[in-house]
Amino acid sequence: MALRTAEELAVSKTRWTQWFDGKLKKGPIIYIDALLDKPRAPLVAVKKPASVEAQWTDLDYRMADLRNRFNSLWFGGDAVPAWFPNTGPGSMAACVGPWPTFMPESIWFNELADNRLESIAGQMRFDAENRFWKLIQELTRRAIEVSEGDFIVGLSDLGGDLDILASFRCEEKLMVDLIEKPEQVKKCREAIGKLWFTYYDKQNELIKSMGQDGYTTWMPVWSDKPWSVYQCDASVMFSAAMFEEFVLPELKEKSARMAHSIYHLDGPGEWQHLDLILSVPGISAIQYVSRPGDPPNEDPYWVTKYRKIAEAGKGLFIIGDNPDKFVELANKMPAERLAFHIRSKSEAAGREFVARFDRKF
Repeated sequence: MALRTAEELAVSKTRWTQWFDGKLKKGPIIYIDALLDKPRAPLVAVKKPASVEAQWTDLDYRMADLRNRFNSLWFGGDAVPAWFPNTGPGSMAACVGPWPTFMPESIWFNELADNRLESIAGQMRFDAENRFWKLIQELTRRAIEVSEGDFIVGLSDLGGDLDILASFRCEEKLMVDLIEKPEQVKKCREAIGKLWFTYYDKQNELIKSMGQDGYTTWMPVWSDKPWSVYQCDASVMFSAAMFEEFVLPELKEKSARMAHSIYHLDGPGEWQHLDLILSVPGISAIQYVSRPGDPPNEDPYWVTKYRKIAEAGKGLFIIGDNPDKFVELANKMPAERLAFHIRSKSEAAGREFVARFDRKF
């Protein structure tokens, strides 16, 4: 497909490494793509599966769609073209629990048949024959084969420990558990976290065995070493004390085992936890997602909080679609701390956007 030249990729990979390590001299990092006016290769005919479930599980369909997608996109800036095997947010829940419920835009994970808090930890066992786990691995393997080295394939979104527990138990019950049965919640969280690394390591082993150059996740961020996104979406309902007691240990444990990581701050309800998140040395960067009705992620409205993140020595990964807002934000921030992900209206507009920044070494 020749999505990027070898020279472009070499520069981009160097810049991503410098950004993760806090050593980027000229920012921002820019991952940008746009629909081409004309596909670079003829598109294959793709018949949409008859059922919603098949749209997620029919791998022939997903691979044909994947080929068409990358044949239709231009990549610029610092983009190392990336795709991740989307099997829903928090997919580890279906690797241990029941088959999920498939929706047009996402996948919903169902409660364990025996979801008593006292029995969950004992159910946290790796099952190589689990149908959903085999789907994740085969989807990853086939996508790497399709890529032929032109793009990288990321990890599936395994989810955060307490979000997985919420899928097993349901959020309403979990909130009561945090108050009434905190020690049992911690026991479950620890068991989930231990098993989480089994799935994480096995995904990375597959990727490495197939000779892929680098690692990514559902965020199209390139790293020469395995890394992950951390999150606890349920924490929008937590007090700061609850976050410190139940979530901070997970962040410390996971970041101690990885070279890089990004924390996904899911909405304004999580700002109250920012100081605790920033206190974890192993977290490299923060990604904030605003809510409908609030200013978008790239809006300078958030500059005070974003500056605080930068001053703590962390990077910022920001997804958005307003070029002018991105430029305005970069002019008000240490640009070397910023990494942008933007879908441009066209290749010409994308090139123009990248040219608005002096990003040379």
